[in-house]
Amino acid sequence: METLKTISTIAGMNENIIEEKSHSITHQEASLQQSSIPKALKHWSHEELNAFLSRKKVDNIKLTTKHDGAAIMKMSVLSMKSQLFDDRYKDNAERLFNLLRSENDRISKLQRKERRRVANDRKGKMI
Repeated sequence: METLKTISTIAGMNENIIEEKSHSITHQEASLQQSSIPKALKHWSHEELNAFLSRKKVDNIKLTTKHDGAAIMKMSVLSMKSQLFDDRYKDNAERLFNLLRSENDRISKLQRKERRRVANDRKGKMI
């Protein structure tokens, strides 16, 4: 801010500089904002991934404790077929892949919408 004031004084425009109070988010506001935004799949724990798979009724999957959101989002359909399903259930790998990608897209849309809302709220408070 000091650099802006100095340059505006040199240019003779210092009356156009208006300094406003800075806006800080309290811990309570931050926690409210964070709770309304769902976590991205790559941040899911093993338990959250298991809960999602049971809600979507993905059966016959061999999920170990090392499989969390980050690990499973890095997998291709072929690696899912070889690591997560027996031979007779290999068709479920493509379904799982598509379910994960569609859920990831849904969550990213919600996160973008929330970020836009927060940015617009901040702009509204600054004006």
